[in-house]
Amino acid sequence: MRYTALYGRQSLDVKDSLSVPMQIKKARAECGEGEVCKQYVDKGFSGKNTKRPGFLQLMQDIEDDLIGRVIVYKLDRFSRSILDFAEAWAVMERHQVEFLSVNEKFDTSTPMGKAMLFILMIFAQMERETISERVTDNYYERAKFGGWLGGPAPFGMELYRIRDESGKQVPSLRYTEQFDHLKMVFYEYAQSPFLSLGQLAKQLREEEVLSPGGGAWNNVTLSRLLRNPVYVMADAEIYRYYKTQGVKILQELSYFDGKHAGMLISKRCAKDRQRKSMEDWTFTLANWEGRIPSDIWLDCQSKLLRNRQLGRSGAGSHSWLSGLAKCAYCGHSLTVTYYKQQRYFHCAGRRSGICPKKPETLYVGEIEQIVEQELTSVMERCLDDPFVLEPEQHAENRQELVKIEEEIENLVSFIGSGKAVGTTVKYVNDRIAELSKRQAQIREEELANAKGRKIRLKNIDFAELDIEHKKEVAGAYLQKVLVCDQKSVEIIWNI
Repeated sequence: MRYTALYGRQSLDVKDSLSVPMQIKKARAECGEGEVCKQYVDKGFSGKNTKRPGFLQLMQDIEDDLIGRVIVYKLDRFSRSILDFAEAWAVMERHQVEFLSVNEKFDTSTPMGKAMLFILMIFAQMERETISERVTDNYYERAKFGGWLGGPAPFGMELYRIRDESGKQVPSLRYTEQFDHLKMVFYEYAQSPFLSLGQLAKQLREEEVLSPGGGAWNNVTLSRLLRNPVYVMADAEIYRYYKTQGVKILQELSYFDGKHAGMLISKRCAKDRQRKSMEDWTFTLANWEGRIPSDIWLDCQSKLLRNRQLGRSGAGSHSWLSGLAKCAYCGHSLTVTYYKQQRYFHCAGRRSGICPKKPETLYVGEIEQIVEQELTSVMERCLDDPFVLEPEQHAENRQELVKIEEEIENLVSFIGSGKAVGTTVKYVNDRIAELSKRQAQIREEELANAKGRKIRLKNIDFAELDIEHKKEVAGAYLQKVLVCDQKSVEIIWNI
């Protein structure tokens, strides 16, 4: 048998304030003859929150199915927050507990009481949404000033506090000795087209470098670190990179001077805990310095994207040429079948009747051998002759180029909207031509004055790699492999 809970609360002994014993007495008057009651009292506690011993014991007894009804003298004795009351009522409703407030004649066992409860729930939901909006607004407002927004520090960094212009201490990050290992990862991954994440992870494990979680390094861990902009020297190229992806940027282009790092922030979806699309992300400059040059960081992003696309198209486990091998006659992919311990290539276009080539047996192993010989030869030549990367650009020129691109894009959109008529069209076209000319001039100046950076690749034994690493290496060097017949193969190179 469940009993009735009588709850009373008084924060201070104030004149004309109903005492706790009197509240309990008025609540008990609502009980029927023989009804078993138990008192729950909080004296000296505010009703602004639920951190009250009597209230907490009451809720625990409700959870334990000991209570059938709760009676209070007045609603604000139970809670001053609609949101707190809504959460308490959710527990009571789940355990089929009725609620009665004597003063307001609020009784959930009556139709009128249920109607009032419904109205309260609406206000509670409005309060939740208002609080959520305030938290979100405050979150993005703090982000504008570049302070670390909370959570563990990224790998190679530690939490730190600095003073802002007003003298107030704000959260920040600073680099630790571990960052040297990560810096090596950025440079080697960007500058070695055939170097895989798996090989870098193995290298870190051999050096006994602890991963962010203290476990073993793997491809996923490294991929997340390489994508994180908290290390990058955010300049105009970083601004352009995120702008083209539809990311909201909190600062203007002029603030991207290549000195500060950045943060990419977004809210997770409460239901499935998945990240939103890139258009719902926000980029902001950070209040600590960047250590990875933008060109190195962007080269890493390009390589990560290329390997991910290759992984999707070449998911087969029977050949490292999956996703790269194409039919020379119809351009469709060659898929691998495994029969009696032998691997064969089959044209996907032939199955749908598109390919004009007559069926022919194509042995995967022999075609792989042809491509491997050519690939190994090219890799050896790359080792002998260091190649030159694109020359560096000055920060001012980068910013001007991005501004020109944005203005050209806006002008083209204006013409496409149909709003430009008559002489306006001529003016817009002249302006686009003028901007394009300046764009070409800046690039010519950069090429004339810049000094190229030479890099030398690391040696690697392709034949000793496993299939996944062979895919990464092949994807870096090869655009596609056109197969004509068993012994006739054309290789389209990336380099």
